[in-house]
Amino acid sequence: MIVRMAIQNLRFKRFRSFITILGIVIGIGSIFMLVSFGIGLQQLVQGEIVGNESINTVDITPANSKLLKLTSDNLDQVRSIAHVTDVSGVFIGASKVTIDGAAADLVAYGIDSLYMKLSNITIAHGDGIDATASDQIVVNTSFLESAGIGDTEKALNKEVELTLTNATGKTNVTKQRIVGVVDSGAGSEVFVAAEVFKQAGIDTFTQAKAVVDERENISDVRRSIESLGYATASPVDTLDQVNEVFRFFNIVLISLGSIGMVIAVLGMLNTLTVSLLERTKEIALMIAIGARPKDMRRLFTVEAVILSLLGGAIGIAVAMALGFIIDAILNQYASGRGIEDGFSLFAHPPLLIIGALLFMVVVGVIVSFVPAQRAAKINPIEALRQE
Repeated sequence: MIVRMAIQNLRFKRFRSFITILGIVIGIGSIFMLVSFGIGLQQLVQGEIVGNESINTVDITPANSKLLKLTSDNLDQVRSIAHVTDVSGVFIGASKVTIDGAAADLVAYGIDSLYMKLSNITIAHGDGIDATASDQIVVNTSFLESAGIGDTEKALNKEVELTLTNATGKTNVTKQRIVGVVDSGAGSEVFVAAEVFKQAGIDTFTQAKAVVDERENISDVRRSIESLGYATASPVDTLDQVNEVFRFFNIVLISLGSIGMVIAVLGMLNTLTVSLLERTKEIALMIAIGARPKDMRRLFTVEAVILSLLGGAIGIAVAMALGFIIDAILNQYASGRGIEDGFSLFAHPPLLIIGALLFMVVVGVIVSFVPAQRAAKINPIEALRQE
């Protein structure tokens, strides 16, 4: 009965109720949209920093390369550590590559298929190297440009000479066939199978990557590896720094959106207060014929909760719709610029939606406290006498 009476009263003062709900829509909608933007941007940045495959990895380097080496036996030792599922080593060394009679000094990486997958090396043209083949090479666009090759696709299947020098100064020259091209920055670099470095007499890895089964176990694995004398790093370090920055960023966004929420709360309080003044006689009559003070408190609390929930639901829906529209426009614009991968600047996790609705219920209960208490304390005799 109290719910029905609250709805009837809100319908009777439709314009006032509409203005109050509109204020709530603007208040909660602005907060929800800003928070969803912060979460979406955070997820977008996280996706760019670390890929799904590389997040649960630990980078391993010798703390002192003169005293400690990274050999195959050392990698087996790391592989035996609890929660480590696999280990991949990489050779990194200075090299010389000759293509079409032009030679260039650059950095060469000796990798396997696991390291290529964990390093998020994206092939722009062609394919990745076969880890079991010793005659395949992947080059980057910077190297091709320095060699005077503007059309990267024409470089595929070209034969090049790769010269590697081991620790004793002995050089090893091999013929390699370009099977892929990557866009990996300004520096010239190439990728070959790790076997090419081993054939050149290089058997000490420059660094390695250890794959951990669960993110929660990364810290334990790092301590175990560091106890062996190696230095470690992990994408989780960068991820934690990003999360810290976005925690502050989200607080700023919520603070900005709260301005509209404060105005909405004041509007709701004004609506309930005016409603109390207008219905003093009605409330006095209800109390006189048997209504309890707590019934009057409940009546105003229910009205406030209805206003909060209705305005909150509409505000969230409008904010989500605007987010989808903005994402669609930006993706369309990016597609016209040649960016094929879609992205979203706004995220709407279920917990955010549920949390926003619960927040509005709490706001409604708090705002209704003063008017509800005043309604419960009305003396019917005094009120009717004044009327």
